[in-house]
Amino acid sequence: MQFDVRSNIADVGRWMSDAQKRQIPFATVLALTMTAKDARTEEVSVMKRVFDRPTPYTLNALRVKPATKSTMIASVEFRDSGGGTPAKRFLNPEVHGGPRSQRSSERLLEPYMAGFKHFMPGRDATPNQYGNLSANFYKRVVSQLRSSSDPLQNATGSKRSKKHRSASAFFVPQSRDAVYERRGKSVKPVLVFTKVPRYRVRFPFEATAAKVVAARFGVNWINAFERAMASSNVKGKWRS
Repeated sequence: MQFDVRSNIADVGRWMSDAQKRQIPFATVLALTMTAKDARTEEVSVMKRVFDRPTPYTLNALRVKPATKSTMIASVEFRDSGGGTPAKRFLNPEVHGGPRSQRSSERLLEPYMAGFKHFMPGRDATPNQYGNLSANFYKRVVSQLRSSSDPLQNATGSKRSKKHRSASAFFVPQSRDAVYERRGKSVKPVLVFTKVPRYRVRFPFEATAAKVVAARFGVNWINAFERAMASSNVKGKWRS
């Protein structure tokens, strides 16, 4: 989402001397970047309010791309994946609503899912401190069902592999409705196969950014311009 502030800057420039006008590009670049940082801070605050126990990975999913004199654009963007799930993959449905894309574990387990492409935690699954199933849990399920894309991660018939499975075992019954976990005599569904989950809009990303720009850009620009004048020793009245 981009905001055009050129008309605002032109209005301010009418009150300046030529020497002061030369500080406008620097002040604008700095103010744009400051405002983007303010927007990112507010976006994180909103995520903490609208999401239930968001993970540090989620809260760190946004980055600021600073403005330059050539672009005159600063932006708040989703970070690259860095080896994990790309932030835009799991945040876009929260921002725009609509269906959720497949997780990698869902793609690997799809041959067991009888036409389904997604699953959700069963009521007997054990979530972590953030209310989610851990990445290690998914790895164990995929490994025991021998669906890992890495053959070295798949369970085997070796004594070592059997020992790791002695505490619990995962399987998909003939009904192919869920992944079940067997613990001793207890058998419970931990991943229930489902239709494509559809999300309502929960994270007002664009509206939040618009409010921050309206509230902060003017203040940031004045501070940036006065900083530019102080560093260049430019004197003279510039505000009407």
